[in-house]
Amino acid sequence: MRYERFRPVQLAHQRFAEWALVSLLAWFVLWSGAKRPDHDWDVIGYVAAAFHADGLRGVDLHQHTYDSVRQDVGERQFARLVDASDPYRAAVYASPVALEQHVHFYAIRVMPVSAMRVLSKLTGCSPSRALAWLNGVVGALAVLTCFGLLRAFSVPVWLLPVVLWWVGVRDVAKLSTPDVLACWLALSSVLALAHQRWHLALACALVLPLARTDAVLWSLMVAMTVMWLTSMRWQPVLAAALCLVVCAAINHLYQNPGHLVIFNFTLIQKHPWPATQPVATDWHIYAAAYARGVMHAIRQPDVLLWPLAVLLLLAGRWMSRLHRAVVLVSLCYVLLHMLLFPLYLQRFFVAPVFLVSTLLLREACFWLRLRNSRIPTQ
Repeated sequence: MRYERFRPVQLAHQRFAEWALVSLLAWFVLWSGAKRPDHDWDVIGYVAAAFHADGLRGVDLHQHTYDSVRQDVGERQFARLVDASDPYRAAVYASPVALEQHVHFYAIRVMPVSAMRVLSKLTGCSPSRALAWLNGVVGALAVLTCFGLLRAFSVPVWLLPVVLWWVGVRDVAKLSTPDVLACWLALSSVLALAHQRWHLALACALVLPLARTDAVLWSLMVAMTVMWLTSMRWQPVLAAALCLVVCAAINHLYQNPGHLVIFNFTLIQKHPWPATQPVATDWHIYAAAYARGVMHAIRQPDVLLWPLAVLLLLAGRWMSRLHRAVVLVSLCYVLLHMLLFPLYLQRFFVAPVFLVSTLLLREACFWLRLRNSRIPTQ
């Protein structure tokens, strides 16, 4: 009786401690992303895309872009971004035409570019500073979503700091890329699935291509998951079709140079003038690019996660259909992404790494509790 009397108080204290921990982590990620961003060369491309959308072209676009970035990051960081010892960066810095041709690589990230433009105009800060604040806020929202997923998957919340560090949520929030936004939307879609909010999951899937066009792979698999878990048929099919339409519209409106050009530009040879990017015709060159991608992937610290995911699917007969679907979506997304674009970067796979890691922890905690329950008490 005494235990039952004090149990509500203990639960209240536990919830307060959990929310205090999550709030502290979210604030830390927000501060890191907004105040301590790791500006890389991509910040130049996104600032140029924002100014290009405002109507600047040629020399004006070049001058406003580099002046804005210089004022925000400081001379020392700016010198690193336009490193004269790097022929590619030096050529783009010296040529307004080259910079303008790069805009099409970044303008297709419609949501982050639009959001940074709006935030910049509302606050009066530079576009690069607006992008840093945007990523910081979204990173904090991602922490809250991760907290919700741990609770939905019955994983102790005290493991959240370890999982966040392992998957690199803070690191991706500090980058000048839209990856933290895509990560948050992908995790939100799974959280909606966990709470059986099917239409909300489809809405997240529909928005995902606006953050990153390659995230349409995740969108399509979320739609397939809704179809598998429910009796809904035409809604997931319609959502998948709309995702493809959105992706095609973005590529057309913003003149996406195409997958083959981006593949050659990123993985084979960077050309300062993307409009005349050489496209390889020898299959040996592409085979070498895939070989480099595989070798780079197997050197990553989370490489063992994917064989464990396969074992989880094969051996975890006790898993629910939802958990099986989440592992399968995460595994398929990584495999398909690597097949289409053999470059294993942490920022591409934060969401699937978090989900698989969380479900592995769930199974470990389950077996630990089962083992402890079988130990006879003295």
